[in-house]
Amino acid sequence: MRYLISLLLLWSSFSLHAQHSTPKDQAFANYAKYLKQAKSVKDPIKLKAIEGFRAFYAHKGYRTHELKKTKKTAIYALTHIDASGRFTDLMSQENKLLTAGAFSKSTQYNEEINSYMTEVWARLWKVADAYKNKELFVGTTISSIYLKSILYYTQLELQRPQISQRFHSSCFMLPTSAVNMYFDMLPLMEEVEQGKSTNQLLMAVHDALMVIGLQAFSQPYRDDDTQNNLVSVERFRNHVWWVGGNAIGFRSLLPVAAMYRSIPMVDVLSTVFKSALSMTTPTTNSQTFWIEGITADGCGYGHGRQCLIWGYPISAILSATSNLSFLKGSPWAKQLDAGNKLTVLSYLRGASFHSVNGYRIPCLGRGSMMYKQEPSEIDYAPIVRTMLKDWQDSFTPQEISELKLLEKNMANKKIVMKGQPDGRYQGTRFFWANDNFAKKTTDFDIFVSMASIRVDGIESYPEKADGWNFNTCDGMTLFQREGNEYMQIFGLWNPLAAPGTTSRMGLDKLIPVKNWRGYVSKENFCGGVADGRDYGVAGYLFDKMNASDKEGTNDHGDNQGKNAILYGIRAHKAYFMLPDYMVALGAGITDSNSSLFDAEVHTTIDQTDWRQRVYTLDKEGHKQQINQGIHKWGTAEWVWQKGQFAYTVLPQYRDEAVIMLKKGKQDYVKMNPTNKELRDILPTKGQKLQLWINHGKAPQNASYGYAVYTGDDLPSAKLPFQILRNDSIIQAIQSENTVEAIFYQPDTALKMGSHVIKVSHSCVMMVRQETDGKTKLYLNDPTQDNKLEAIVVEIDGTSYSVKLPHDAHCGDVATDVIGQLFM
Repeated sequence: MRYLISLLLLWSSFSLHAQHSTPKDQAFANYAKYLKQAKSVKDPIKLKAIEGFRAFYAHKGYRTHELKKTKKTAIYALTHIDASGRFTDLMSQENKLLTAGAFSKSTQYNEEINSYMTEVWARLWKVADAYKNKELFVGTTISSIYLKSILYYTQLELQRPQISQRFHSSCFMLPTSAVNMYFDMLPLMEEVEQGKSTNQLLMAVHDALMVIGLQAFSQPYRDDDTQNNLVSVERFRNHVWWVGGNAIGFRSLLPVAAMYRSIPMVDVLSTVFKSALSMTTPTTNSQTFWIEGITADGCGYGHGRQCLIWGYPISAILSATSNLSFLKGSPWAKQLDAGNKLTVLSYLRGASFHSVNGYRIPCLGRGSMMYKQEPSEIDYAPIVRTMLKDWQDSFTPQEISELKLLEKNMANKKIVMKGQPDGRYQGTRFFWANDNFAKKTTDFDIFVSMASIRVDGIESYPEKADGWNFNTCDGMTLFQREGNEYMQIFGLWNPLAAPGTTSRMGLDKLIPVKNWRGYVSKENFCGGVADGRDYGVAGYLFDKMNASDKEGTNDHGDNQGKNAILYGIRAHKAYFMLPDYMVALGAGITDSNSSLFDAEVHTTIDQTDWRQRVYTLDKEGHKQQINQGIHKWGTAEWVWQKGQFAYTVLPQYRDEAVIMLKKGKQDYVKMNPTNKELRDILPTKGQKLQLWINHGKAPQNASYGYAVYTGDDLPSAKLPFQILRNDSIIQAIQSENTVEAIFYQPDTALKMGSHVIKVSHSCVMMVRQETDGKTKLYLNDPTQDNKLEAIVVEIDGTSYSVKLPHDAHCGDVATDVIGQLFM
């Protein structure tokens, strides 16, 4: 244990302040505690396995792509260290931080320090990597200057206070650098551990790397009982920074366990990895293993209950499966149980609705406005390959065939999955744990992103990611055939005119803000049903709020009191899927803050790439091309973009409908600063088609109605549906053998000529005569009341009590076969 105190003996030589630092003392106390714990558990078979892990990391490293976080070479780094261990070319920046006392302050300089320490430790790692690869220090001992540098930047890190905001570098990059440096110098580290080294600097460096490595378990600080038991399953639960990708996706956990030779660490981690392959929902969130991760509707949460399906959830599932694969053949090997397998398959199926031909749906994360020139393989591809490579024994032959077919589809960048059941990979689907509604076919994709108080919006981070994610969950409705229709015009994008949203105009009054929870609706009302094929209906009650204002939110960003232009609009919004059509209805649109803003309220139908000629179509189908400019709807029946979609506004709203074709200079960097790295390929000019309905200033109980035609040919002037009702109580349409409706209030009735439908509870409902002649009732409780046993639907005096799903499936669709249709 003599090397344990060696860093303390040398500390005064490198410390910037004479007084003792509580964070430093706690760091060394944890080091001693968990090293002792590791030494106290003896199991020859497990210890032998850990020695194998150590050999693997010494050869392969871990998360080595992180080395790219510095552009400096190992030679450059080594030759820019002075006698005290400091990087000379960074002194000016560091001195400013030191003068300001930044390293001992809580949050004011957190981001600047994160960036600085990431660069420093990436350089230190590069030198160690070059040492391992015999590119430096060949035929000589390792440089004392380099060792002093490790000690200097260790003590700098250990000055930082123990606060929850100590994130990301302290728990991700620095421990990753430290464990890789340890294994890059493994022969030297083992000399220290075996008592063979007399090099005081090397002994101190060993301790320093052990201390910094342990930060994968200790940082950020949690003010709860897990602070006293870092090596526990509970440590990786019930906190936004300790679940999902933040828990196991970006932390170098197994390498730290191998560094410590800690059987207890690997015991805990193997349990966490397996438990991570489970699902959560808004109803069960407080009982499930994780409050984030994969959701039971086939989607996923990250940073709270955001639908970050391609972000933190996929990082977690990839890390869990890859680490479980790594543990195969060891004493910690585990099989995937039925729940693990269902989680993976459910995610793969649901995630497929969130990608179009190799492009992500652009409303599912803070990187939506990053430009992408070409389609790429779907993000979950590594999961599919891992399942087929390492876990075929966990799946049935039928499931293996599904995974192999999915692998073939991935190669074509188009997920079709012929022969799979309706609604699994294509068709209509409502994601009840995420408030999303989708229709996916081989020809087109429609995606509706709604909101409720149950979930969170999409985050913004203007310094390093999207800064304008204000309306992405306000009923944003995207129509795509190729997958890049919106990406091509994000440099011209008006964030207040996201397709499908109802918003007060005033872009000049909007500023980008940091918001880790996005924007939601105040109301607990969002629901939907779908038959998995062509039909479905979904809707929600819109009353915008900042999700950072929710009770219990601990990461508010810098958005408080800003962008008042966003708030005060209330609306009932509904979306109906039919073969070749999507119908959108809005009702009860009211501006409660009209006295504060002299601004119009618009419902945007679409804001998309103008990539082919645009025409108006009259009742006889005659075409007239539209040119650049702003045009009134006039007498047009349809507006059609060749090769894309056609749009119609219901007659009573056409006087307020507007068409705009606009060309202009694109500014992608404004929307997301990371686009500056893509300047060579960014489109500099763009052109867009934008359509909207103008509700005027200070609307009170206004409404709208429009439809989008998805067929390949020209649409007919006669619509294949009729509006039954569109107000704040019921929104409903009827097409020949289908009724789709949203009942916002209980004990309300929908009349259709001589027929009447009554419901006992607010609900989303579809009644449809199927091809087999049977009539099927689809029902959903948009309030997700887990205590509600059933909803009674009365049709022409005959009552049907439909039992609702509960617990993990509360909010999912309920169905019942009810006999002959009355229409």
